[in-house]
Amino acid sequence: MVAKTRSQGAKSWLGLKRMRRNKLVRWANQRFLNKDRNLWQQTLDGSLFLFSILRQQ
Repeated sequence: MVAKTRSQGAKSWLGLKRMRRNKLVRWANQRFLNKDRNLWQQTLDGSLFLFSILRQQ
């Protein structure tokens, strides 16, 4: 599934989707990683949960 979407990355809507996801990831990094770096690294489940949320959008 991931490889299929990557091979179709030339399509514009996928590019826009990826750009929006990068913005969300950057926001999440500033919000969580910088603020509570140690706490965030300890909670791997939290990062996996956030990643699953970002993948759905």
